[in-house]
Amino acid sequence: FQQFQLISDQDIEQAISECCDGNFQELLIAVVLCVRDKASYFAYKLHNAIYISQ
Repeated sequence: FQQFQLISDQDIEQAISECCDGNFQELLIAVVLCVRDKASYFAYKLHNAIYISQ
């Protein structure tokens, strides 16, 4: 992801947001976030599942 940012002067999440939409965009961003920090990604998803559904 660092190489992508050096080459494109853009974060990978921003690039995904610009070129994709809908469920495919959500999927790609989830993959990026999970690869960057798996524990934080799942903690965030668990937190949202508990507190947003109430």
